[in-house]
Amino acid sequence: FNNYLYPPEGWVLKAHHITINMGPMDRKLNPSALEMLGSSCTATVKDVLHRRNYGIFAVGVGDLYCKDSRTPVNSINAHPHITIAHDQNVKPSYVNSFSDMREWQILPNLSGLEVEGTLTEV
Repeated sequence: FNNYLYPPEGWVLKAHHITINMGPMDRKLNPSALEMLGSSCTATVKDVLHRRNYGIFAVGVGDLYCKDSRTPVNSINAHPHITIAHDQNVKPSYVNSFSDMREWQILPNLSGLEVEGTLTEV
């Protein structure tokens, strides 16, 4: 992300999850949900939302898969993302108000960049 400004000092750093659904894994959304829990999964970074004046910095992701089986993981979000940071006075969920793709900047030079994590229920 060298071409993008880092979050300003004093912002709250998050960068720890992608919301798949609210509550326990939804079997309608992800029919193999229970079998996938605990699996290592990947997502591809595709775009960025960095609105310093609105107090939010996030990366959009796509192609969510459990690595071992290549099972797709579906998200309730129209635009799945990782909230990287937010201003102390801004709720992290504010990023959801930027669901219009015109608000997000496409990152062609980062195509293929993957993030990895474990599929869990919180």
